[in-house]
Amino acid sequence: MKPFFLSFILINGLLLIGQTASSLDRFLESQTSLFLITKFLLLQVPENTLIATPISILLAVLSFSGRMSANNELTAISSSGISFMPIIALVSAISLSLSLSLLYLNETLLPVAYKEYMRTKQLMGGSQPQEENNKLCLKIGEHFITIGKLNENSVSSIRIQTSKKELYAEEGEYHQGWLLSNGVERRIENGEVVWEKRFDKRRVFLPCPKALSLILKSEKTEEMSLTELFRAMRLTESYGLAKRKAKTEFHFRTSFSFSPFILALLGLGIITRGFKVGLYASFGLALALSFFYWEMNLFLRSLSLVCSPMLSGWGANLMGLAVAVKLVWR
Repeated sequence: MKPFFLSFILINGLLLIGQTASSLDRFLESQTSLFLITKFLLLQVPENTLIATPISILLAVLSFSGRMSANNELTAISSSGISFMPIIALVSAISLSLSLSLLYLNETLLPVAYKEYMRTKQLMGGSQPQEENNKLCLKIGEHFITIGKLNENSVSSIRIQTSKKELYAEEGEYHQGWLLSNGVERRIENGEVVWEKRFDKRRVFLPCPKALSLILKSEKTEEMSLTELFRAMRLTESYGLAKRKAKTEFHFRTSFSFSPFILALLGLGIITRGFKVGLYASFGLALALSFFYWEMNLFLRSLSLVCSPMLSGWGANLMGLAVAVKLVWR
């Protein structure tokens, strides 16, 4: 645990130093107050924690193996026929608890911190935070729906179009279903309006206000918790919406939360194989394995538009787990 916490603090510090250096021009040009600068940097700590935790647990496992190798304890365990299972169980339990902690961080603190970080960034740039854009565009079946503004149980400037019909209403209210008012219905043939009729009230089928609000929020997946992402993912599937963004973000963030467990198992595989890793070598190996894991994650995520979001999100974890199991259970 000692090398874990030391490396965790060190990596977080290095990341904050790098972020301070990269934003130094922004701080000087905008003459930002010390309070905003401190807030801007502290709001990046939750995301830095996601990066620092898997490296730290891998470094701790490799450091642990290095000390055991230096004292010939691994050789003694192997030659005596003693099982490595107690070590494997202990490290797996610790790394799994860290993974669950990152999962909780993704659910609670991370989306709130990201939203506040973007707001603080706008303030540092000298502009006021922009109002949320409540315009919504979606496609359900053959219907193209545009909502100018969504406000709890009411909508305004709503347009529903198909290849042959168009319906426009100035406003609508939800009372056990959507009731549109002050609108016009048109029939279209060959791109031209051939029939038109105004109406005062008209009931139409649309998702409920909570569903529309969730679909609107899913345009900014970084500001959503894992629960909201899961609900948005199921919602878009139930309405047949062609939106993969929420599904991709959900699987990527969930799988990345388990990176401490995967990397710790890889470190255990190195231990049980009897490789002797010194302090400097363990640090370099931890960085190399972590870098390879992240690059694989990013590469697979880039393929989410052409393959399953679940496969692209969990692919790196599955490959890492397969290698770790192969090394541990030789």
